[in-house]
Amino acid sequence: MSVKRRKAETSGETNGVSSEEKDSNLVIEPQRSNTSSWNSFYKKMAFILCIYLLVPAFASQLPFIAKQFLYLSLVKSPLHSDFEKPETLNMSGTRNVRIGTLPPDDDIQLGLWQILPQSSQIGSSIEQDHQFDSALSDGKPVIIYLHGNAGTRAASHRLLLYKLLAGMDFHVIAPDYRGFGDSSGWPSAEGVVGDAESAYRWAKERSKHAPIYVWGHSMGSGIGSAMVKKLCQSGSCPEGLILEAPYNSMQDAMRNHLFTMPWWILPGSLSLISLAYEQEEAMFDSQENLKEVNCPVLILHAEDDFVVPYKLGKQLYEFSVENRDKSLPPVTFHSFGYVGYGHRHIVDSPDLSGVIRDFMK
Repeated sequence: MSVKRRKAETSGETNGVSSEEKDSNLVIEPQRSNTSSWNSFYKKMAFILCIYLLVPAFASQLPFIAKQFLYLSLVKSPLHSDFEKPETLNMSGTRNVRIGTLPPDDDIQLGLWQILPQSSQIGSSIEQDHQFDSALSDGKPVIIYLHGNAGTRAASHRLLLYKLLAGMDFHVIAPDYRGFGDSSGWPSAEGVVGDAESAYRWAKERSKHAPIYVWGHSMGSGIGSAMVKKLCQSGSCPEGLILEAPYNSMQDAMRNHLFTMPWWILPGSLSLISLAYEQEEAMFDSQENLKEVNCPVLILHAEDDFVVPYKLGKQLYEFSVENRDKSLPPVTFHSFGYVGYGHRHIVDSPDLSGVIRDFMK
């Protein structure tokens, strides 16, 4: 209970106010109850929980919403990025490019960044598009970076990797898939793999005989493995494939993700979710894709990755060693310990540049 004293016109015995009169100026007011606010909170939480538990049931009936749970292309990070001016994000020696898709689709344009090697940036007068195009044919390695879900090519952890690779004197090509960043359209399994191939073909056309490596992170590892499999089948295999924080299969990735784990205790949830992501599960199945990738493969995974658990990257490696044709180039696994790199920050490892150079020898 709270006590509130009304302001008296006069105070104290010296002003002729008796103690009884003082007491009469005291008003007892009840405290507001918090019960109603707690009830409201519990109702909201119950509603959110119900929606969450019903997602598997409606996933196949509402494909757009289901796809957003996977791709998260509507999550813009950072919120306000001027892709036309990468220098505002402290990305020097970088230009923004708009390219078409494979197969051609007049309604979709993809945005990508071309980042010059460090040696080409120092004292450079490269500013025009034709100069950037010509720079790709200088013989230095080219990295096609395929990011994971959520955010754009301008996300902070991705910028750190571009700068590391450019500092190693590599060219970097960083596209956004359809529906991400400034790329038009909506993501689909076939669409994003085609977008990755579009970026590869665009770079290949300009780089002549320079070695090209494909780097896929998280969901981008599934996209990358699918795209490189397709390239190798067509006789245009890249120099190598680098998979950072990869999973062995989409189904195992979803089963082990903290957000989706509770669904698996509900009978039938796994089959319902699989219906919604049937195309993605088939195309992003890295362990099956790597059977037909005839270039060297490097797998990078941090032991303290709790988004795509370390064990899934290890399983991908072990499956590949056991099931790939022995005549194919090797698959190499490099582990990063419990040092805080997690899912996004292997780039912070002082060993990373050496691991990449060893792989490229």
